[in-house]
Amino acid sequence: MAIEVKLKHIIISFILASYFLVSSGVCSVKYKNININGVPFKLEVADSQEERETGLSGRVLKQNEGMLFVFERPCRPAFWMKGVLEPLDIVWIDDEKKVVGVLERLPVCRGDDCDIYRPSSKICYAIELKGGISGALKLKTGQVLDI
Repeated sequence: MAIEVKLKHIIISFILASYFLVSSGVCSVKYKNININGVPFKLEVADSQEERETGLSGRVLKQNEGMLFVFERPCRPAFWMKGVLEPLDIVWIDDEKKVVGVLERLPVCRGDDCDIYRPSSKICYAIELKGGISGALKLKTGQVLDI
């Protein structure tokens, strides 16, 4: 009987803890669905410092997935490929949602001495896509994206 009571307490505690985590947003991931040159993409939104620092480290993207980095104000952030499992493209986007640069097939970095990538001008957004996708989509500097 005592074991059944303890088991019920454990189950109730687990349910309450799960509810708290979900309702507090700890487990929530934000996504933005966009079309790039007619092709739909599901982008995970990284709009906090922690999310931007983690980026896509340790993950593999599907063909139509990516990450949208959102910055509070125009800046020239530094990106690196440490911990990334596959080559990526980075699309730099300014405050008018205009593409100001595209880097294609950036190599992964497995060590501690990783290359740093920065946009040539200030941006408010960056999109990381599976390596080679931006070329296949024919993304061009000056193009405006609906993000």
